[in-house]
Formats: sequence, structure tokens, C-alpha cells
Amino acid sequence: MYSELYDDRVIVKHEHAHNLYNKRYYGNLTDSGLELSFIEALYLLEKDKIEIYDSDEGIVSIEHMTNIIREKQIFSHFLVYKDLRTRGYIIKTGFKYGSDFRIYERGHVPGDGHSNYLVKILS
Repeated sequence: MYSELYDDRVIVKHEHAHNLYNKRYYGNLTDSGLELSFIEALYLLEKDKIEIYDSDEGIVSIEHMTNIIREKQIFSHFLVYKDLRTRGYIIKTGFKYGSDFRIYERGHVPGDGHSNYLVKILS
């Protein structure tokens, strides 16, 4: 699934972007496509669900995306995100609640109620 790298996000512009959002609630749907955080994008890149293109670099590798996350000092956030997603949880940002992530139980739909857990990464 084709996506483009921008300064602060990755945008999936393919019609399958709706499937990523509707089935597993990745990112946020906007008029420009499905906007993914760098953390979500790396997770999906590792799972071979998306291919990321950079207008300067061409196809973005897992190593390149990992370096971006390390430079932004959010690699520990990625590790927590990956662990929770692997366990089947749905994860959304938690910034307006003073946390890093909101965690929804398997089968729960974000927006249909509050999350059960908030996660704050300490290091």
C-alpha cells in the first residue's frame, strides 16, 4: 500500500487506507488520506502492510524509518506501541489526557466510549 513521508507524519493515499482505519483503527482519516504517526508507520512497514515513499530518498527502508524515530527520541514509545498492538490492543494518542497512549480492549471501537487505560512512557 503506497504512502508518502512528510516532515511529521506519513500519509496513505490509497483506497485501502480505509481498510487500515476501519478494521484496526490505525491513524486518522482526513481529506488528504490516512495520516499515520511515525510510530504507526514503522509498525505497519515492519508488518509489510505499507510501502513508504520519500520524494528525496525514494523507497524508505525499515532502518531509515527506525532512524527517524530514534532521532525524534520516541523509540521507546515505538517498542511499547509494538508490544501492545501485537497483543491485540487498539492504540490511539493520549496527549489531550496527559498520557502518551490511550488503550482500547480488543473489539472496542475508539470513539464509542472512553479507553480503559492510559499509558505514560517514563524513559
